Amino acid sequence: MFGLWFAIYGILFGSLCSVKASAKNRNTKNWFVLGFVFGIFAFVFLMILSKVNDTLFNKFENGRSDFAFKPVM
Repeated sequence: MFGLWFAIYGILFGSLCSVKASAKNRNTKNWFVLGFVFGIFAFVFLMILSKVNDTLFNKFENGRSDFAFKPVM
């Protein structure tokens, strides 16, 4: 019976952390795992963290080559 409650608790807090991480531009898969394992502690820690402003990463991911390596000849 303990395993069932642990799984429900883990899925609940894993999902909450994943949704909140998405809103803060953080990795949702990693935060799901952290929420599953650490539960409310991970959720509270995520609430304290600030939103990630990763404009450089977004520009590179969207296909802009401004930041790509260009060899000098």
